[in-house]
Amino acid sequence: MTTTPVPRHTVPVDVHLVLRRDGALGPEVLLSRRAGPVYATGSGTCPPGTSTRARTWSRG
Repeated sequence: MTTTPVPRHTVPVDVHLVLRRDGALGPEVLLSRRAGPVYATGSGTCPPGTSTRARTWSRG
């Protein structure tokens, strides 16, 4: 008798990396400016990115 595996419950995870440094005029944060005919054109946002299941992570 064969059984069908039950799908596991998965939850998407968001991770945000904020790059900050001490500049001559105080703290600086890396932002990108939204361009083109999109929502919130001209505003600053954290640079987007994605990860895939195939990507491996290491501690450095």
